Amino acid sequence: MLVLAIIFSLNIGWANVFVPPGAQISELLWDENGDWQLEISYYNFDVGYYPLDSVVISTSNYRFLLTLPITEPFQPGIFVINKQHCADSFDIQPNSDSIFIKTYCVDEYFYSPDEHSLIFGDFPNSTIAKPNTGSSIALVEGLNRWFVIDASPTLGAINTLEGCGSSIKGTIFDSNQKTINVPFSFVLDFEFRSNDVGIYSTYLINGYHKFSKIGYDVYGWDYFEWFTIEPIEITIEPDLVYENLDIHITDPNFLGIHKEPENHPLKIYPNPAYQKLNIEMVLPLEGQNIEILVLDMSGKEVARFVKPFAKNMELEWNEHFPGGIYLFEFRTDNTLIQTEHVLINPFK
Repeated sequence: MLVLAIIFSLNIGWANVFVPPGAQISELLWDENGDWQLEISYYNFDVGYYPLDSVVISTSNYRFLLTLPITEPFQPGIFVINKQHCADSFDIQPNSDSIFIKTYCVDEYFYSPDEHSLIFGDFPNSTIAKPNTGSSIALVEGLNRWFVIDASPTLGAINTLEGCGSSIKGTIFDSNQKTINVPFSFVLDFEFRSNDVGIYSTYLINGYHKFSKIGYDVYGWDYFEWFTIEPIEITIEPDLVYENLDIHITDPNFLGIHKEPENHPLKIYPNPAYQKLNIEMVLPLEGQNIEILVLDMSGKEVARFVKPFAKNMELEWNEHFPGGIYLFEFRTDNTLIQTEHVLINPFK
């Protein structure tokens, strides 16, 4: 399952840069012995500006005071609990239940408790079925946060896209039936871009989808405006590739909003990528080599490459990067020249 970036609900004002601690349910499964395993992801559990008071997890029949390990400053944490960990003080019903987790700060005058929940099975207001053995309920974060059935659980590790959905590919057209080449991102479930001839690739989570609008980042500031499209209906099965799923933007207001791209020295494509990126130098740069750092969304360096400068370069990697969004930093002579967020697909 996937943690693209842990996006918690924050009860803070714009003037306050301190983020209170928070926790969320990120994965639930039953193992081959029929025992449940529950993964909790959390952040800011260091002894920081707003000290943690307590974390309480509850189900329909139980309430339990949870102790989570302290993390390094600004680092997320992952913790797995099971019935053995809780003894007889906490349990999850096997076929359906509601699970709530609340995080309390010492000073609740400024912050109300951070709350997150999962309701599954036949329980009232359930949003997802119980997973079969070998699968899990996974928290996926893109445009929104969803629980999905994950065919490839990653209990105790950062969640990936594998098993949670599939790639879709096609061409984007405007209301004049011309292919769309724009500098900024579109969004359905996740952000994506079209190439020079309007071809796109993105990712949808498992299950039924019906789209009547598409978002476009008009100004390049993660500010999405929504435009009508010819309706798309599709049911996604995990780890497949759906070809020729063209998107037709019917909204005439989309015409004429195209903005000039930023004056970046490098053009990076494709995005999403599989095991290769093309790097095209569009503005002159000084130096003999370019250094490329790859960071996951927790800020951890997962790979580093050095390439000799050329007009056109290819970056290939043999490492298996779990599907998700990564930050690529491009440096020359220890100077950062460009950053790009790249969605890596776990399969072609």
